[in-house]
Amino acid sequence: MKNLTKKTGLLALSAIMFVPSFALAERPSREEMQAERESFFLAADEDESGGLTAAELEIFTSLSQASRAERAFARADRDDDGELSLEEVSKMKRKKHRGNRPR
Repeated sequence: MKNLTKKTGLLALSAIMFVPSFALAERPSREEMQAERESFFLAADEDESGGLTAAELEIFTSLSQASRAERAFARADRDDDGELSLEEVSKMKRKKHRGNRPR
């Protein structure tokens, strides 16, 4: 289990390193998203079986969530200072909720 935790941490770090190639774009292309999913799948498939166990799915999910969070952060950090101000967070939330309202 300790080895799995160490590998998961390394995989999460690699996910964060992978993201900047398109983190600043509003939305990555379908091809970029597919390449990212494939990369995360291969990284999570520790036994190289071609499928994910429940534990490997947790790794895949962690990598995917870290990637989405990094992209959301990059979009929200309007002044590019590496931190989100309350105003930037508020705008991020409003924009998200605005998209869910019926028109």
